[in-house]
Amino acid sequence: MTATGAWTRQRRVLQGLTALAGSSLAPHGCGRAIAKPGRWLRLESPNFIVYSSISQHRSRKEVEALERFHALLLRLAPRGSRQAAGAAVDIAGGSKDFEQIAPAASPGIAGFYSAGLEEIRAVADVTEANERQRNIDRNVPAMDARVVLFHEYAHHCMRANMRVAYPPWRQEGIAEFLSAVVFTDQGHTPGQFTLNRAPWLTMGDWMRIEDFLGKDLHTMSGDEKAQYYAQSWLATHLLCTRPDRAVGLDRYCKALQVGGDPLGCFEGGFGISPAAFNTELKDYKRKSIAIWKMQDAPLDISASIVVSSLDKAANQILMPLAHLRSLLSAQEAS
Repeated sequence: MTATGAWTRQRRVLQGLTALAGSSLAPHGCGRAIAKPGRWLRLESPNFIVYSSISQHRSRKEVEALERFHALLLRLAPRGSRQAAGAAVDIAGGSKDFEQIAPAASPGIAGFYSAGLEEIRAVADVTEANERQRNIDRNVPAMDARVVLFHEYAHHCMRANMRVAYPPWRQEGIAEFLSAVVFTDQGHTPGQFTLNRAPWLTMGDWMRIEDFLGKDLHTMSGDEKAQYYAQSWLATHLLCTRPDRAVGLDRYCKALQVGGDPLGCFEGGFGISPAAFNTELKDYKRKSIAIWKMQDAPLDISASIVVSSLDKAANQILMPLAHLRSLLSAQEAS
């Protein structure tokens, strides 16, 4: 079967499922009686539509955290180009749900982000990542479903608001830097590390600076990727404490935008050689790394979150429908 033929069949299945679902995926309270409540909830906030199969109380907390994270990212974006970059979010409360929306996902994957022409979607599997409240050692966040979701949404928001050719290590580093943020009534604490990343800095095989700056992430092994994410977090943390290095990053990015080589234009941008930067990173990780506490006024959005129950039909239809919507467009399949 050709790619176009496969796309046509997938689209027909999607249309059939949509027709089968009919109004059963509409939220309760839309002018009709709900047939039989299912386990899926639909939560709508100012910037997100969330489908969740976990408890309503916990679902609301996750939506509130998402809105606070969204506000944090917009504050970091250039003032002249801030855009609302909300996305549809699925919070799967069981492995079966996650398998239906991501049948090809590798074991242990706790979430992913997908951007297509028809929709932008983030998915988190709470069964693959313990809640941070249940997995904290010395107040260090776990690599839970919220951290994974924040990481992916940070990429999404930066792509919508940033017009800078950041190198891959910076893109991953800032997503790591922000993803473990903890929100409290007094403010937030960005720049924390997780229990999953920290060991790679202390016990992992340090990645050569040439590979760190220039190797394609998609060609790395699993261990290399884990080390790369950890070193990217460390490099971002260092740049936040060194204004001179941050200025150097700006020059480096400008060189990359006009086709500069990641290794060849590094020294011209940063003012130091890649080897010297590598030494700085190693020295920085041996020191006590500060965690900042930033004060801000918590968003009061609880009253603006609209929660609805979906019909029981959504139990079987919602996730396969979301998977089909994320497939290739006709142009991409041809």
